[in-house]
Amino acid sequence: MGSVTRGAGPGRLLPPAGGEQRVTFTELFFDLVYVVAVTQLSQLLLAQLSIHRAGQTLLLLVAVWSAWIYNAWLTSWFDPTGRSCGWPCWW
Repeated sequence: MGSVTRGAGPGRLLPPAGGEQRVTFTELFFDLVYVVAVTQLSQLLLAQLSIHRAGQTLLLLVAVWSAWIYNAWLTSWFDPTGRSCGWPCWW
């Protein structure tokens, strides 16, 4: 297994804060996926407004939110265009 070091290039951590970071297609794509997921959850709740459905929607919202936070954290530490991010960025 190769080591991961800071610096530019594939297979490396992103440089320390202070440098400019551009938004990648991967980050924008997943932001759009999470917006669609939250929209679908709101439609699920509106289809049958009840306490039971609100609990289901809240549970699913926490799962979607957790996935979004994990993905945002991962792509802020690792280069999403490099090999170090790989499958964790996509799943």
